[in-house]
Amino acid sequence: MAPYLFPYPVPGSVTFSTLLLDRSGTYTTQLAEATVARTRLQAALKAAADGQPGSSALAVLEVYHPYLLAIMSCIDGDDLLYKGDPVFPWRPALTSYHLSTPTLSLPTIQVEHYFVLLVHTIALANYAHSILDGLPQFEAKGGQAPIITKEDEQKTSAGLTRAVDLLSQAAGIAEYTAENITPQLDAGRTTTGGRLGKYRWPVETGGEAMTGLSMYVCFRGKGSEAVKGLSYKYLGIDEASKSLGQSLALLQESGRCLEDLKDSKLESKMKGLNFNKDKKKAEAVRNLRQSRIDREYYSVQAWLQANKKLNDTVNFERVPPFQEVVIPPGRPIFSAKKYTLPKLKFAPSHIEEEEEKQEAEYAGRGNYF
Repeated sequence: MAPYLFPYPVPGSVTFSTLLLDRSGTYTTQLAEATVARTRLQAALKAAADGQPGSSALAVLEVYHPYLLAIMSCIDGDDLLYKGDPVFPWRPALTSYHLSTPTLSLPTIQVEHYFVLLVHTIALANYAHSILDGLPQFEAKGGQAPIITKEDEQKTSAGLTRAVDLLSQAAGIAEYTAENITPQLDAGRTTTGGRLGKYRWPVETGGEAMTGLSMYVCFRGKGSEAVKGLSYKYLGIDEASKSLGQSLALLQESGRCLEDLKDSKLESKMKGLNFNKDKKKAEAVRNLRQSRIDREYYSVQAWLQANKKLNDTVNFERVPPFQEVVIPPGRPIFSAKKYTLPKLKFAPSHIEEEEEKQEAEYAGRGNYF
């Protein structure tokens, strides 16, 4: 089943030349280009938020992000100064509001960077969703064996591989953001009064929310229980031909994992985040996922009952504790990929001066012989 289709946050308009003072006049062109890149991102996110077919934020995001990083570096080096109190308007997507979602005027450029990384995470996850949602369905109905053609098998294998890579990238960006960017927001959040203050900081700007998003995207936490439960189920079925005792231990553990999921939902554990604006659709997705868990649980119970009866009447093998069962080695399907920021679109003057200084100090290179 494909992961959630996340809603996108949407930025309001910003003109960098109005927001920032370029005392030397060096960055006039770059600020204009950055404004254009951000405006294109705004248009792409608005189209994606409105559900326009074929809309994507990834390409325009990759253009804007290096400009933003360069501007932040210029501000840090005092090449660019704020003309007044900076304001970066964003309409959050993962915070639930009683009425319509407001556009919040947030006071630091670090918030702008945070939302850019959040958009990148969501865009990758939604791209994976579109791939998985388009794959052939192989679930058997009415006890019939699924029919899988060679072409469908190849398409599914390629689609799963690509989706896994995208979700791993998304989880890596979310982890990086939670560890490195969210702490930079604490000072601004404290000064302005947090969620109850003037700027009403959205809940997704907290580190716990971004960490939870990484876990959700990567199918960790409760999601991993479903993966483990199904893995132990098929290992237990396969092991029955060799050792019924080992098979029963695996099936019992599979049943335990799935039973824990029968009355719990990952979505309800992440209170305050609104992953899907369409509540009826979200409820249908939850019900469908829960019915799948129920079917798998009762399937495990059927295998467990049949193998236990055979062991009690024919084999009489000892059923070891699960800790004693040797699990075949394998590789994890999902792991967050390490994320590194893109290169700056242009170099601030203090970085250029440092590079020139280093080159001058090394002017005698190549003259050793």
